Amino acid sequence: MKKRFFAIMIAAVLIVMCAVTPAYAAVSDKPRVVDKADLLTDEEEAILTAKLNEYSQQQNCDIVFLTEPDMEHEDYSFYEGNVADFADMYYESNSYDADGVLVLILLKDSSGGRMIQFSCSGKCMKRLSDDEQNNIIDDIYFSLKSEDYYSAYNTMAYEINDKLTPKLSWYMLPLAVGIGFVLAMIIMLVMRSKLKSVAMQKGAADYVRPGSMRVTASRDTFLYSNVTRTRRESSSSGGSGRTSSGGGSHSGVGRSF
Repeated sequence: MKKRFFAIMIAAVLIVMCAVTPAYAAVSDKPRVVDKADLLTDEEEAILTAKLNEYSQQQNCDIVFLTEPDMEHEDYSFYEGNVADFADMYYESNSYDADGVLVLILLKDSSGGRMIQFSCSGKCMKRLSDDEQNNIIDDIYFSLKSEDYYSAYNTMAYEINDKLTPKLSWYMLPLAVGIGFVLAMIIMLVMRSKLKSVAMQKGAADYVRPGSMRVTASRDTFLYSNVTRTRRESSSSGGSGRTSSGGGSHSGVGRSF
């Protein structure tokens, strides 16, 4: 009986592990490292491309790194210094997956300064929050300032992959509930089988010795109190959600460096 019980337990654990494994799906075959500002060597670009291809497949979305020297060339002249819209429209116009994250490093914005800009699309707008993006920028800020772009992008690739919530199989929750119910029933049946010598009693009279229970004193003792709290509503910002000039929905933070 014990061997059968443990075999069932191991099988159930394996089923749950399969259920929570991220679903891999094909995403776009577009280049995920576009180094127009020529900040990376060919070898560095190849390494980053392989890494982003792997992470994009794992997360079922496109993770794209873009570098631009400026926004003054003809294709993007109409953005009028709006770096966020520039990043959003690049992602849209190049037919990447509906769910994705693009990170732009711009060497010269409208004021002549350098800037990093996130553009999240689809489900990634919720999967990678503004706070998480700001934390990533904090972690790579000194690498950006010192123009160590390869190190910055390596760190950023790892952290984006780490922070994106895995895409779980849709059947995970009902399967996990079903397995939990079956395991609970098995455990209860095993415990019940060990109680054959115990009979149910309708009262506790058989467990009390006559005359052994006498109350000689009594007192009231305060044990605890219940406190009910009502949450006071407060205003909050709406995040960085925006609509691109092409009509798409995006989010993402940006910062000069």
